[in-house]
Amino acid sequence: MKDFQALIPIMAVNMLGAKLMLYLFIGAVSGSFLIIPRATSTSLPAEGSHHSETACC
Repeated sequence: MKDFQALIPIMAVNMLGAKLMLYLFIGAVSGSFLIIPRATSTSLPAEGSHHSETACC
């Protein structure tokens, strides 16, 4: 099964072409960078409320 998953990008390049596959890859990578600020802004208040005995106010 793992070998088949390694073939999926190669088959996609053969079917779509290298240039279109590059655009899709850039979109996927840049989309994953947008997840980091959202996850951080969600986890920081949760972690801050967890340690209420050390809070300043």
